[in-house]
Amino acid sequence: MSLEAVFLRPAAWPLLLLLPLLWYFLRRLDRARSARLLAVAGPRAPFLAADLGPRRRAWRRRLALLALALGMIAILEPTWGEAVALEEGGRDLVIALDVSRSMLARDPAPSRLELARDQLRDHGPSLRGDRVALVAFAGEARLMAPLTRDLESLFEILDRCDPLAVAVGGTDLAAAVEAGVRVLDRARGGRRSIVILTDGEDLEGGGARAAARAREQGVVVHALGLGSRLGAKIPDLGPEGEQVGHLRGPDGEEVVSRLEPESLVAVATAGGGEYRGPGDGAIAALLAGEERRGARGTSADSEKGRPSRYRWPLLTAFVLLVVELALTDRRRR
Repeated sequence: MSLEAVFLRPAAWPLLLLLPLLWYFLRRLDRARSARLLAVAGPRAPFLAADLGPRRRAWRRRLALLALALGMIAILEPTWGEAVALEEGGRDLVIALDVSRSMLARDPAPSRLELARDQLRDHGPSLRGDRVALVAFAGEARLMAPLTRDLESLFEILDRCDPLAVAVGGTDLAAAVEAGVRVLDRARGGRRSIVILTDGEDLEGGGARAAARAREQGVVVHALGLGSRLGAKIPDLGPEGEQVGHLRGPDGEEVVSRLEPESLVAVATAGGGEYRGPGDGAIAALLAGEERRGARGTSADSEKGRPSRYRWPLLTAFVLLVVELALTDRRRR
């Protein structure tokens, strides 16, 4: 029987090779400990030792190693039992949210960033059955949440996405697309797409080229513009999050950030997707258009997948660790 038939992530099996190495290290550690005690105490070592003997210590080692082995098996995601039907309409979707400082501009109120969050929350019910990941980006991209169907947890993470979530400032659409593709490359089949929410100021360039490469790999890239052509000043925030003025450029003038839909249209076109401008229901309209093009699954192409049973070895590992901690080395007084 092959590893692929037993595990959903068989490529992680080299982790198990660490177990014999760890066992050998712990044995050497125990022997060195006994030798040091014997050198100091001599024949009286068994009476002066604070532990209850090597047998109990050996059992603790076995339990800890077994718990570690089960934890590694959980990473491999064991599977057994009958295949289960995947949720109809399910797909893999990466939401790439711009958290650059320009997203704090207040066109519309309360800010571009808050509008993006609100629209994502409002659209949450229509994402049921999809696996959704969250990427925050500015001058670089950072994965905030991997693909998951736990949308409540994902939206909690979404609430914490702000300019402090990414160390490098700016707006690099290419980094956002490439981060989304890396997430989707680890997905097991399914229909894959990226939705970028940004004000479209592609200061680094290269977003359209990255979207074209994503399209070649079977990933559709959509874009949603936030802000206005007229633009707005960027609030400068103090240490407590209070506004202390407006952001100024090197010339000392206040910076005005404007929506640049041209770069977003280029990204969406290169990525085989669709561009939507700001407005209520823009996300819903964008994904509804994706559904019409067949990016969502239907009952005709629904599949069956093997269920992941990682919880059972993980739970057993936790119980073994509790037992291992209960086998204290100290004498009871």
